[in-house]
Amino acid sequence: ERIAVVDAYNRLLLINALDYSTLYVLHEQGDYGDIAFSHDGRWLAVAYGITMELWDTNSGKLAAGLPDLGNARSIFGPITFSSNDEVAIFYGSYPAPRELRQSENDSINYPWVWHLPAARRDTDSTFPKKLEAVQMVDYANGFVLSPDDKLIAALPGRLRVLDAFTLQPEYEIPTDRYEQDPLTAWFSLLDNSVYVRPVSKDTLLQVDTKRGVLVEIPTNKPLSKSDLDLI
Repeated sequence: ERIAVVDAYNRLLLINALDYSTLYVLHEQGDYGDIAFSHDGRWLAVAYGITMELWDTNSGKLAAGLPDLGNARSIFGPITFSSNDEVAIFYGSYPAPRELRQSENDSINYPWVWHLPAARRDTDSTFPKKLEAVQMVDYANGFVLSPDDKLIAALPGRLRVLDAFTLQPEYEIPTDRYEQDPLTAWFSLLDNSVYVRPVSKDTLLQVDTKRGVLVEIPTNKPLSKSDLDLI
């Protein structure tokens, strides 16, 4: 029953949702790229300038932080938590590699994966080499966390499904996408289904993260029984 808000004075406040009283002032001012509560409300992730922070909402104290994220120009969201609040996803903007630049100001966005219990020193990380946070430089063109704790990453001609807790690839699903096609995903309100839309097609694709397949759902004609059986 707490609200995180940036007030008119650019302060980041943690507020009691019942009486709107200020519980904690987390920052007096700053550049807030995104803020997000964990599912249980215990933790607040804050993209603050070019750092990432994790705040304990019970005490109002900083529980963990990532102050060194390379030569980031900005850190932003959407910040998303895994279902058990052990992993958080966020994004950073960086100077584009020289071979991709058309000007010195060109940038590229890379996703980051953060192991929160390891960051709080509660337990070891389950990421490769027990790293606390990993910059996913191979997935600059689309990267989302599904409700069943799978990472869906966009690559040329395919989607790759990874385990969110080990970062190990599980499946690759062939698609018609090009390298820089955007990856837009929707999540079902009823179950863990994930949907993506191909570029320039009147269809939705249901991503089955358990079987590693795509189910094509036409949007401009009635669904047949065979279509429904696949969904």
